[in-house]
Amino acid sequence: MGKGPWVEGKRVPELGLSWPCRIVEHRTLFRSAEHYYQYHRCLKEEDRERILAAQTGEEAARLGEECEPQPDWDEYKSLVMGRAIELKYHHEPDIAELLEATPVFRFQEADEGEEQTEMDKMIQEH
Repeated sequence: MGKGPWVEGKRVPELGLSWPCRIVEHRTLFRSAEHYYQYHRCLKEEDRERILAAQTGEEAARLGEECEPQPDWDEYKSLVMGRAIELKYHHEPDIAELLEATPVFRFQEADEGEEQTEMDKMIQEH
């Protein structure tokens, strides 16, 4: 169900992109923030439809990695990720409450041998 960031020595999967949630934007339902991110990454509509149909965030991530990305994806992927995180916490008040109750200083940089992801850094900013 996704790893999620580290908080006080423990993974918190609810704060990760793959955690199931309901994000609605422009009448489109996304099952996780990962679905939202990968949907916007893909150039072809058929790839986007497969991502929307994915049952899990992990499956959406795999499908997104296999698709042809938008030509300017590297320029705006951070904006899309930030929007995915923002929408997730807007639509899921329980998860937003969990994030708000977690002081930023308690987030760990990463697991031993792992790098802190861009998503981990963005969650800390929200």
